[in-house]
Amino acid sequence: VGSLDGFSPETGWIRIDTKALAKVHERMKGKRRRVQSRVKGERTRRRLLRKYGGRERNRAKNHQVKISKAIRGLGEVNGFERLDKGGMLTHSRSWNRRIADTDWRGIAHRVSMGGGAVEVDPRLTSRTCSRCGWVDKDLRGAVFECEACGLRIDGQLNAAVNIYMRMEGVFI
Repeated sequence: VGSLDGFSPETGWIRIDTKALAKVHERMKGKRRRVQSRVKGERTRRRLLRKYGGRERNRAKNHQVKISKAIRGLGEVNGFERLDKGGMLTHSRSWNRRIADTDWRGIAHRVSMGGGAVEVDPRLTSRTCSRCGWVDKDLRGAVFECEACGLRIDGQLNAAVNIYMRMEGVFI
């Protein structure tokens, strides 16, 4: 949730930090909570919430533009997972809030406005070995270990390589 990871054969593993963007949402969430708990008048509360909501959107948009420019500078064509936030929700309230606050779609949309964005199917990108194609049914931990070919790789890097390969049409 704190970074966008990618892979390029020329540069290797690419990690773009999105913590500043997440911090915008976190700070504004705190402000909204304080307004909701301390302001007594309904009209004043609504006006302040609208004001802080507009500020949050503007600040988040500013970070999205910076991140999308950085991504566009990495290559002519960039691949993104076609993620569905609804499928990522669990019974954990804090996890669900973290997922809801992410701006993946906004960043991908801004990159595609400049051209050169490809969306790929996210199914099994984390569970598939990027070397041999073996699928791990019991994926655990941050390190991916292939039982078929013995590849031991960071899970995020493995998923990024798989997304790149799907974007290029190697794995379908």
